[in-house]
Amino acid sequence: MQTASPPVRDLLLVGGGHTHIQVLRSLGMQPIPGVRVTLLTREIRSPYSGMLPGHIAGYYSRDDMHVDLVPLCHRAGVRLIHGEVTGLDIEARRVSVHDRPSIAFDWLSLNSGALPQAPALGPGGGPARGIAVKPIGRFLPAWDQARALLPAGSSVAVVGAGAGGVELAFALLAARSDLQVSIVGRQWLPGFSTRAGQLLQQQARARGITLVLGVEAKDFIGDQLQLVDGASLVAHE
Repeated sequence: MQTASPPVRDLLLVGGGHTHIQVLRSLGMQPIPGVRVTLLTREIRSPYSGMLPGHIAGYYSRDDMHVDLVPLCHRAGVRLIHGEVTGLDIEARRVSVHDRPSIAFDWLSLNSGALPQAPALGPGGGPARGIAVKPIGRFLPAWDQARALLPAGSSVAVVGAGAGGVELAFALLAARSDLQVSIVGRQWLPGFSTRAGQLLQQQARARGITLVLGVEAKDFIGDQLQLVDGASLVAHE
């Protein structure tokens, strides 16, 4: 008597970020029997956020900071679908995709990445401006355009005083030494030691970076970054 083969299960990975890149590498070394894996991603070449400041500063090329998902999927035996999710039906276990048929799954893993609460994107009663750093794939062309158009002496505010924001501010000055750069944030380098924070504040001020700390950004209207305490500062981008 012939034993029936166990059913094949479908694992759908949504997003080609860091976590799913590690999953693809693991699957390439050790596939999971009976599991058919699909990667659905908006970007075929996945940017590595840790290299973004170095790229802005000119240390890495655009190719250096991207991971090509095509060979990773090929080695792992994973089906690759280039598309963007528009809806999720948990009960039916299907994901809707823009301009494509929906995709069924037995298991779903979401690696969609973070989106900042960017004051530049809010309604402020004026023209919204500014660039959200994430998703990085949309930030890069926007930064290329801003870098080319901003005249010398323009003021640029980095909203967020964590490690990423501080690195980005230093990188912006490395890319355009003629800019006036500010860092705005409620807390300076949370999670870092007091000594490290002091040293980086010294280095930031030595480079002419203005620190606006203990307050959060609220909105971006015209050339003014509005703060929650009612104050504002000039920021062209």
